[in-house]
Amino acid sequence: MSPMYGYVYFCRERPPAPGAVPREGLTEVYEYPHPIHDQMLDHDLYGYVRYSRKLTEEEIEEYELYPQEEY
Repeated sequence: MSPMYGYVYFCRERPPAPGAVPREGLTEVYEYPHPIHDQMLDHDLYGYVRYSRKLTEEEIEEYELYPQEEY
């Protein structure tokens, strides 16, 4: 996704909620009505978050997110 629209990260282990995702630069939060199984990742996804900045590798790992650009 283009930085013009932001950076999208999928939530792999839990729904996006306060404390479950980084706050700095957060512009959008979307929680799926129920977990969606992604066959390509072979993992359930609980929603996504959008940021005005690119998250650090440490943030991605700590919050167990999956960057859309790697999707």
